[in-house]
Amino acid sequence: MEIKLNTLASSSSVQEDVQTPKVKTFPNLALEIMKLCTHTEDFQTTKLRGYKEKADGHEETIKLLMDLSTLLPHATSDGTSYELKPETKTKIIAINEQLKAKGFDIFPNTVLNKELSQGELLRANSSITGYIESNKRATQGLFVTDIPTLTQFMSMINDVAKKIIERNDQLIRKTAQLQH
Repeated sequence: MEIKLNTLASSSSVQEDVQTPKVKTFPNLALEIMKLCTHTEDFQTTKLRGYKEKADGHEETIKLLMDLSTLLPHATSDGTSYELKPETKTKIIAINEQLKAKGFDIFPNTVLNKELSQGELLRANSSITGYIESNKRATQGLFVTDIPTLTQFMSMINDVAKKIIERNDQLIRKTAQLQH
């Protein structure tokens, strides 16, 4: 039985020698990592542009809401109705249409065709305040959560790439030493 085990052991080591090819050079992974880094940088740039467009949209909406707010008369407690001057009504209608295109409906068209009641003014001012706060929070979310997360992701990718390149260089030098 001993003879068979020794024969089996010697034949398996011969097979390992035959099946294991000799490495002439170690592959250069640095180039592939640099390609990956270029793609991830393109991805980050695209995402950051998207975040900028969102922030610009929120800023524009806030500006429109504030412009609309300054055009509205302030409601009083005496239940008075307010008739808007024609030029003020035209400005309000124009801003309201821009806001509707962005998904914010402050005044239904029928409301602006008559005098504004105190309740309608209070509702409009409340809506404006709520929409402003909503857009501020959305903008803050971009700068507090989304952008830092993306930046952290890119930093991690760059750290891993740097380590792979360093290790790749070491392996290439070691392979070259073993060949000589």
